[in-house]
Amino acid sequence: MRATEARRFTTLADHRRTALTGMDGNSYPHRSADEVSEMLVWAGVEDPVHFQHRTIERNGVRVSDTRPSEILTGGPKAVFADLAHHAGTVLGQPGALAPTASLKRTDQGPPQRIDWILGTPDWAPALRRVEVIDTEDVRRVTDHALVIATFELHAVQQILSTAV
Repeated sequence: MRATEARRFTTLADHRRTALTGMDGNSYPHRSADEVSEMLVWAGVEDPVHFQHRTIERNGVRVSDTRPSEILTGGPKAVFADLAHHAGTVLGQPGALAPTASLKRTDQGPPQRIDWILGTPDWAPALRRVEVIDTEDVRRVTDHALVIATFELHAVQQILSTAV
């Protein structure tokens, strides 16, 4: 179902429209080698509902669901850029890839990065920084970190003035 939602979400960028969004993806980034989160071992996850919500079957084995990320940000014709991934791998900001969810719960495995800021590829050059804010004040009200993206103002003005 999440894969279907991801495909539907790509229509935001249809007809070469520019789009920028933040979301709780409730699934995992597909470029797992670039992530800084501790590896999730599903055999150690105690919450059965979480296991069912966050895994899919591939070749007869339950694995982390990365399909939405693959659909939205994968391949040479990606519809969106994962801006935290861009910050972490292109801009040299590994903290941008910090875990964003399961910050309090221990029965869901180690904290993981499932909250994303996605933009059509025209947003990546405007990006200056992505910060993950995980403080005690944040944890008091949510088990998700805050994700903040900072853009260069002139570049944003250019993107919006030429948007379809």
